[in-house]
Amino acid sequence: MAGRHVRAEQALLGAVLSDPAGEGSVLDLVQSGDMHRPWHGQVLAAMQHLRGRGVPPVPLEVYDELRKDPDLPRPVSHDAVPLASLMEAAPHPRHAPAYAAMVVDGGIRQRIGLAGSRMAQAGGDPGADLDAAFSVVGQARRELDACRARWEALPGPVRRELPAPHRDDGEYAEAVRRAKAVRDEIGRRASVPRGMKPAHKNLLVARYRRRWCLPPR
Repeated sequence: MAGRHVRAEQALLGAVLSDPAGEGSVLDLVQSGDMHRPWHGQVLAAMQHLRGRGVPPVPLEVYDELRKDPDLPRPVSHDAVPLASLMEAAPHPRHAPAYAAMVVDGGIRQRIGLAGSRMAQAGGDPGADLDAAFSVVGQARRELDACRARWEALPGPVRRELPAPHRDDGEYAEAVRRAKAVRDEIGRRASVPRGMKPAHKNLLVARYRRRWCLPPR
């Protein structure tokens, strides 16, 4: 299940990067907390910050925004490969609303699971104060009500199940071409920290990619 949601996150972010003018509005539907991979949440936050300032979340603007993120280590924020790879992960950019619904679905299911775990923990300890347990249950109920309201507030067409994926080879080839162009342009902007040996840099990159759940290069 987690793999399915991660793929939906990649498809959503890639769709917005591929068509920020046409699909940028779906950024209003999702939250960073919906993301299973921390780095995906950072990319989403960067896109939303740009959109809030009236700047389209085009790839180079998103890259520059990530570079300024103080919570991201340099080997992650200055790495163009995973950002460009997101563009290749969107089978159809025009399906961005459906991808967004899948991401919201995953985020809500995470919250439901956490609320259930807290209630089970509160009710499973015979030595715990019962009033405290009722308080935990009340808080969980409010969270679940908020989740349900959020899901039901999504437009009906957005919640429809996505049809079986079918990759258009021409469309995919164009996405790959755009991703390569973005990767090359970002590569020209990136720089290696002065004095850092290549071997040391590679170790740092591998470590941070594991920390932020990025795929291996």
